[in-house]
Amino acid sequence: MLIGTIDIITIFVFFGSLMAIAYFYSKKIKNMKDFVLGGKRLPLTIAIGTMMATWLCTFSLAELTFTTGIVAFVSMGSLSHYSKIPMAVWVGPKVQFSDTLTLPELMQKMYDKKTALLAAFLMVFYCTALYGVTGLKIIGATVFGMDPLLFTAVWVVIVIVIALSGGLLSVAVTDFIQMIFMMIAVALALLFAWPAAGGWAGITEVLTAAGKAETHLAAFGNNAKQIQYIMVYFVISFSAYADPTFYQRFSASDSAKSARRALLTCIPLWLGWSFCVSMLGLLGLVMFPEATPGGAYLTVCLTYLPPVLKGIFVCGLIGGFVSTLTSYWLLGGTSIARDIYSVAINPNASEKTILTLTRFSVVALGVFTFFLANQFTMMATAWAFMGSIWTSGALAPVVMGLFYRGRISANSGFYSLVLGMVTTGLAMYFKSAVVLGIQPLFIGLPISVLVFIIAGQFGKETVINREGGVIHVA
Repeated sequence: MLIGTIDIITIFVFFGSLMAIAYFYSKKIKNMKDFVLGGKRLPLTIAIGTMMATWLCTFSLAELTFTTGIVAFVSMGSLSHYSKIPMAVWVGPKVQFSDTLTLPELMQKMYDKKTALLAAFLMVFYCTALYGVTGLKIIGATVFGMDPLLFTAVWVVIVIVIALSGGLLSVAVTDFIQMIFMMIAVALALLFAWPAAGGWAGITEVLTAAGKAETHLAAFGNNAKQIQYIMVYFVISFSAYADPTFYQRFSASDSAKSARRALLTCIPLWLGWSFCVSMLGLLGLVMFPEATPGGAYLTVCLTYLPPVLKGIFVCGLIGGFVSTLTSYWLLGGTSIARDIYSVAINPNASEKTILTLTRFSVVALGVFTFFLANQFTMMATAWAFMGSIWTSGALAPVVMGLFYRGRISANSGFYSLVLGMVTTGLAMYFKSAVVLGIQPLFIGLPISVLVFIIAGQFGKETVINREGGVIHVA
């Protein structure tokens, strides 16, 4: 085990405090608006913390740097964050005023009920956040020397308890605390590990001797296959424009200005965090080349940090997963109850019934994710799988529905969603990257965009009034 008794005590105190906070906010839940959107009263600081913590894959960037080099930071850790500037400036304020609680509700206003239902089913799968549970398995085996399934099962229960206790408000406040620990943890880990490797000169020397300097130190890659592979992760970063957690945070902020400032503030924080994690992934390759990518990252950090600081690092590490999973499972449970059950099964369901079903759905989603995540051994792989399916299906109908000024009909949203998702799924099944040399996402997403435009020429035109930021369909 890479940590000592004092570190374990630190971890217990930290997460015990988080659960106490969640219990405190549970007493403030009166209706679905409180549970799902925190009463639409998230202040700027809390909005920054919850956006920052939710949209981090914790160490998938370290895994990618270990396997592909610093090109991972350039694309996934740098350019991908700059891609969110238009979202903060234009998309966030528009959605913040939308009179909806979930993304499928927004899509129903833009298209029709069947499109919203399909989006809800797809979103529930996306909200499993498989990569989070995959990461917990790696931590259990590497850091604690425990059976990965047992370790993960314990944390799945903790995540469910936090999500159920106080809804978004408890999730957002605990996210803010976890964000602080995450930032401090990776900065300290890099500060202690960097000199031990001999700095950049030492890294270059080791990678040169191993014959990996040419590939791993090339900022933009050195071959077409490497560049295309890493570009997949860059394109997936645009899934933020169709990501339900961002839309939830925008809608929950106390004002449009607060939502915009929160996301813009997150960008430099993400860049700093990504740089530290990417460099630690590179150090993992230099110091522990025989380890798994995730295991090497964890071993580097916990080998060079002193006691107590190790505990803080693990708190930030696990906290990142807890933050992501509570956010996505809360949204997935809400979508099952509100976007599927109350739309397709019981339109007259009371708010109390929907709230109760949401809580049951969060539990079911957690259990389902626990078993599904066993199919993956790397966070980055799990994230790419989920992100590719979601991005190729949902990105075009959401973003083009908000901004496209050409002819739109219900067919636009439905068929672009279906064909984008199906095409990418088939390309994955038949291994297009091997047969054609093209990553599945680069097949499905263009088809989704093209189908959106073509399908809009058929059927009754959907007239959307976007006045005041509220989506109204005539």
